Amino acid sequence: MRVAHFHEKATNFMSFARYFVRHPGARVVEVPTDAAGISLTVARISEQTVILIKDGRKAVGAVSLRQLRNKALREKFGAVYEPHAYVVKNYRGRGLVEGVYRWLLSEGLVFRSAPCQSFASNGLWRKLSLDFHCGLVHVQEARLIGPGDTVGNRRVRLILSQAPLPD
Repeated sequence: MRVAHFHEKATNFMSFARYFVRHPGARVVEVPTDAAGISLTVARISEQTVILIKDGRKAVGAVSLRQLRNKALREKFGAVYEPHAYVVKNYRGRGLVEGVYRWLLSEGLVFRSAPCQSFASNGLWRKLSLDFHCGLVHVQEARLIGPGDTVGNRRVRLILSQAPLPD
């Protein structure tokens, strides 16, 4: 039952991504990549962005970015996004989502993790934290907590959540 539920959610996520990219109100941009045959279709409507990962004409994955409305986070870090991703089974482990996340983080975006992550997502965030400054944030006061309690000169790009945060 649980596997069927996950498959249904994943199928719905890919359907949503395909629909979103074709929505008449979406601003759509095609982005080539260095990976052979892989391209990205970026669509944005208001505070939601969807990036469709394609191999030729076939959609093989998608990344959804929802801009958070939390005032404390916005005042401290600017626009903060919560990313969600899905890649079809035959394309997993190829670094497609990692490549998209790295591209977006290097462009200046700030991500907040979901409070509950899969094993693969957790591994991806650990890998990204080696190259992008990471911080645990106390949301009500938008202050960094943890070892050192400071960001120094580096801008935080990855915000780790321990529990659901208010929008």
